[in-house]
Order: sequence, then structure tokens, then C-alpha cells
Amino acid sequence: MLAAWLLLIVASQASAASNNEYWNFANQTIPNVDARWNENLGAFVSHHGPLDTRLNSNMLQLYALAALNNQTGLVRHDDRARKLVSLLLKAPAYVTSAKSTSGSGLGVAHYPGWTGNASGGARGEMHMSIDPKVAEAMAAAWKARNKLGLSSAQSKLIADCITKDARSSLFKFPTPTLNQWNWAGEMWMHAAEVSGDWSTATVQYRQQIVRFLTGVGATQSGMKSPNLNQGYGFMYGPEFPASQWPNTANSTEYGNIVFSGLAYYDKMVAHGMPRLSSREEELLRLWSQRTLFGEWTHSGYTNWDTGLGYLRWHLMRYWAWSMSGLLSLGAQDILAFNPSQKAWASSILDNSLALYSRWAIHDGGLPGYQFDIPGTFSMTPDDDGLLNATRFAIIAAQAADQGWGEVLPVQPPGMFAHDPDIKRLAVSTPNYSTSLLQAQQETGYGGLELNRLFDGQANPVSGVAGRQEHAFGIIVRRSGQSVLLTQPGKLLGYTRSAWGLKLNGNTVSNLQSFQDGLTATAWIQSNSGDKAVVSHRFDADSITTTRTITGRGGTLNIYLPVWGSSSSPAGLSSTPKVYSGALIAITSSEGGGYTAGFAGLPASTTISLQSTAPQPGNPHGRYAVVLIFPVSDKGISFTQTIHPA
Repeated sequence: MLAAWLLLIVASQASAASNNEYWNFANQTIPNVDARWNENLGAFVSHHGPLDTRLNSNMLQLYALAALNNQTGLVRHDDRARKLVSLLLKAPAYVTSAKSTSGSGLGVAHYPGWTGNASGGARGEMHMSIDPKVAEAMAAAWKARNKLGLSSAQSKLIADCITKDARSSLFKFPTPTLNQWNWAGEMWMHAAEVSGDWSTATVQYRQQIVRFLTGVGATQSGMKSPNLNQGYGFMYGPEFPASQWPNTANSTEYGNIVFSGLAYYDKMVAHGMPRLSSREEELLRLWSQRTLFGEWTHSGYTNWDTGLGYLRWHLMRYWAWSMSGLLSLGAQDILAFNPSQKAWASSILDNSLALYSRWAIHDGGLPGYQFDIPGTFSMTPDDDGLLNATRFAIIAAQAADQGWGEVLPVQPPGMFAHDPDIKRLAVSTPNYSTSLLQAQQETGYGGLELNRLFDGQANPVSGVAGRQEHAFGIIVRRSGQSVLLTQPGKLLGYTRSAWGLKLNGNTVSNLQSFQDGLTATAWIQSNSGDKAVVSHRFDADSITTTRTITGRGGTLNIYLPVWGSSSSPAGLSSTPKVYSGALIAITSSEGGGYTAGFAGLPASTTISLQSTAPQPGNPHGRYAVVLIFPVSDKGISFTQTIHPA
């Protein structure tokens, strides 16, 4: 059962999860997928009807890795693997002409190539993300061809299909792929594995990386923004200006996916590829550091902001795909930014698998998304869940195949990443994770306050993304009007500064580890002249926020968000009472909680519960804790200290 693997990891990270334990995880993750096998069709059947190429290629890859590692159990079905190879090497899964295929967005039609559908007679979408993952599964099957019992004809056809696809118009340099160079890099890696032609693959792979790097710190020809922002966060839409959505937030999920292409750098060098320049390699090390420090949390979940907003936010298949970034961090030697890089990534990897186990148990085995935020890109919940289970099983199998079980995991120190241009700061410690991000017009969250707050086990203890009354922050009201908001959730025409970062009083870089004393300060000023300076101090187990308010006075409201419908701060109601200065404990039966303490508030401060409507970032939220007091035109300065429980 998944519970057994969860207990193993939660009990201690003093020793590594063994390779066998990774295989146990894979076996325990796929019973619901195994039940979808149709012997007559020789395929796994999705709930929505057509045979899904991704689902079936995922299971082929799992079977192949199991055969290579002499495993048993649900992960080992040589007979099914042979049938899946046959299914995925013929139309409509693999096509050589435009018949019965369609393209969409980045899904440029290319021939030959794989489509998203393996059902006879149905139209199949061609998308550049499909081919490399099918090729990865096919290459694994080719390596395990003797153990799987593939015929010589099947083995030859695998090599032929992958090689011809890599040489197709879509993946052969210089065809532009925006900044998603990883798809072509991966295709050429697998083509070299099955064909032995490393000379062509190394040239193609290097050209893809060099072109990507020309767009770091500059704008490539034909594009309107760089590939990475000033803090090395991934810009999803280089074809759009940097000031335009989706580039106003980095893309955590696609940043990891594209970064995963670097997993093959060392191997390409070993097969004769000239190394990049020292400057280019240093850029990639900075990107590696950013990927770990800015996109992951100690709990194993991503520190998730995305330029795609609610389209794919918290869809678990994107979390699963993001984990390929963790595996890439462990595959690096030449590009490692720190000698502890793999040990840190190993800790987060094990926590990710344990976290998935916990959520899978809670949701009955096939979770599709988290926090009741389904995402526009979600399929049916069952189909998302099937795909997620296979991806997490593959991550565990790949970890075992790559020997992660021999790596002693080391919990990373506190870590942060700062993007000066988009005004984002991501912070994670073993006890909590959070981020700050400028107000987002499209998603409606952000400002000068914590966007969200998770505890060390990835339980949200505030909204996943909040604004105004539904977020940490203050609102000053005068004559019934809101005149100053520190977490407005949308652009209000206010001026604001960039985050000023200091660590124990000293100016720091945009990427760094820390223990205590990381401080971020910014300000916001309304058109009416009211101003708030907000300074957050991040320590290992707490966040202390100092707010200094000046202006023309009014009524100041401090908001403490409450996660979920079952939360109930003890002793509070809608009737205001005088705040005694005691710690405020906010807990939730849905998991997690925090305490809030204040200093510097006037004696007249009242505290109460305020009813709120559910929000996209807190779909079951019912209320917030609010503290209220009058403020004169002389202003006020006070502190708030949050301890996630």
C-alpha cells in the first residue's frame, strides 16, 4: 500500500530510500491503472473513450524500466509491453502523412511523428511535447528488447521511428520552438541511444542549447522578451513583451520541464560534444540553482506561481512533469551549482513521492488536482488521475534506475529566489513556504504581502492565492471607501518599488540559501497620497511583517486569511471584541494552521470573524480574521509575526 511507502519516508530521512523502495512505490501507485488494461485491445483504456498515447507510452516505459532492473509485480508485464510497442508504432499513434491528424498551438504537424491518440479511425492531435515522451518510452523498450522479448523487426522499427521523427521538420535545428528547446534535445538524445549516431545528436543538442542561451539576458531574433527573466525564472511566452501576461509571472511548471533537457548534458559531452563556454555553463548553473531554490519547497511540492494562471495551476500532472526537473538536478555533474545539489534534490524528491502518496490515499488513489482548483486544462478527474499515477510511478522507477537509492538525502537549508523585474520572491524553509509577487491583472492576486502560506508538509494554512479581504494584508478605509490596499490583487495605478532584499542587514544576491534574517521591503502609495511600507523578515520558523502606514487617517483593517470551510479560530465570532494582545491560533481540520501575534497595535483594536465568499485560491473559504482600529494622519507602525504550525 502507498501508506507503507509514506510511513517509510516520513519516519526519517537519515538514510536514503533504497532503489527497491522506489520500486515498491511504483508498484503501489498503479493498481487503478492496472485495472484499465484491456487484453483484447492490447492497451490501457482511458475513461473518456479513445486510447491515450501518453497513458499507454507511460506504462510501456514503466514495464521497460522494470525489465531492465529485473523487477516483479504490477510494474513488470513483458507480454503487455510487446503489445504496447505494436500499438504505438502504427497509425493513428504514429503517422507518416497528414491523414487523420491535426495540430494545435505548438502542436505543429510533422511527419513522421506521434499523435495523442492511439485509437483506430480517430483524429490525433500532434503536439511537440508528445513525441519526446513516447520516444523516451520506446528507447527504454529498445534497451530492454531482449528481456521484453521484442522481435528483431520491432526493435528495428523502434530505432527507425525515433530517428526519423528526430530528423523531422519540427525537431531538426534550426526550426524554432520558441524557448522549449528541451523537446528537440530529448528527441536527439533518444535517437542517438537507438541508432548509435551520437555525432549528429551532439551537434543538434548543442545548437538547441546555444540558441536558448542567446535569449538569456537578451531577446532572440523574432521574439519580444528574453527566455529567462532577471532572476533566471522561466518566461513562458518569449513571443510576447516582458511586461505582458504570461510573462508577468514566471512559469514554475514549464520552467522545470524545459530545464529537464539538461539531464543529458553530461552524457552528450561524454559522447564527444564540445562543452559550452565557461560563461554559458555558468548561466546554466545559475538556472539550476534557480530551479531548486525558486521553484521547489522542502515539502516536495512546487513553489507555484505561473504565467498560465488558472489554466494549469495545481493540476497534478504538471507537478509530476515538473519532477523531471528534480531528476535533472541529480543527473548533473558538470553543471552542478553546489556539491550538495543531488543530496538536496534527493530530499525533495523523496518528500514529493511521500506527498503524492498522502494525497492519493486521501483522494482514493487517483488525485487529478489539488486544493479543489481544477484548472482549465484538466481532463476528466479520472483521466488526469490515471496519467498522474503513471508519471509518479515513472519518476520513482527512473530514480531507482539512476541509482538515487544510493544517495543520502540532505534537507536543504532555507532557500530563496528573487526576480527583480517581475517583483517575485519565493521562499522555502523546512517549516513553511511562501511567495511574494506583484499584483497580477489576469489572475487577480498579488501585491506586497504573502501570496500564500504552506506549512512544512505542504498543507495550505492560508489561501493558495489571495487578494484584499482574502489575503494577508491591510486595507485603510475612509468615508466608506478603500483608499489603501497592500494586497490589491490587481493593478490599481499605484506606484511601487522593487523588493529590496537584505540578509541580516546586508544586501544579497537573487539566489541564496539562508537560516534566519532574510528581509524584503517594498512600498505602495495610493493616488490619494496614503502610503504603506511593508517589510517581511523570514526566519527558519516564522515570518515577521512590519507595516508603516502614513496618510490622511481612517480605519485600518488587518486581515488574516483562514483556509477552508472547516476552520474555526477559537473564541471568535462576527461580533467584534477588544483584542487582548494574545496569540491568535488559526487551525483547520483540512490540515495545518498558524499563530499570529502583534505588537504596536492601539488598545482600541477589535478582533472578529468576517464572512467572505469563496475565492479561486480558497474555494471553500468562509471567513477571515480581521483586526480593526482607527489610524490618525500621523500614521502608525506595527509588527505581525506568523508561526506556521
